[in-house]
Amino acid sequence: LGGGDGVELVDFLGEWRDSLGHDVRVDWARSGEQLDVQLARPRSNREPIRLDIKPLGRRGFACGHYDLDVERSHPSRIV
Repeated sequence: LGGGDGVELVDFLGEWRDSLGHDVRVDWARSGEQLDVQLARPRSNREPIRLDIKPLGRRGFACGHYDLDVERSHPSRIV
């Protein structure tokens, strides 16, 4: 399942900190056709926000109400 400009669904897998300082964890969903995302604030007792990443075919990917910026993204930098 591919997206734009060489970005593949597997490129989102893993754990990192986003540009706003949130801890991000991405795993395969049970369906295997999309990903589950957990977004949490460091040192917070709140439950993480849960989203999913869905492929949009040649248009890229969607996470929540946001679409991948196909022009500016690549496997090592998702925009």
